[in-house]
Amino acid sequence: MAAEQTDLFSPNPTDGMVQLHLENASQVYVYNTFGIEVLPSQEVQSDSKLDLSTLPSGMYMLRIVSGTDVVTQTVIKK
Repeated sequence: MAAEQTDLFSPNPTDGMVQLHLENASQVYVYNTFGIEVLPSQEVQSDSKLDLSTLPSGMYMLRIVSGTDVVTQTVIKK
């Protein structure tokens, strides 16, 4: 996962399913705006989908960890 890569997933905003665009297998964590983990962490492969459909509408943080690289990005769930 390149630290400068900006499009790690799409679409954003999403109705529920997010396509991840990662270079390597990674661990993905989903947090609400209070920093509470709202979905169990998942180990995903480079081209996986993440299902956010069970979450209520709002803003969430995806923390993607691959080796020593950690990137946190915001996703909007419609």
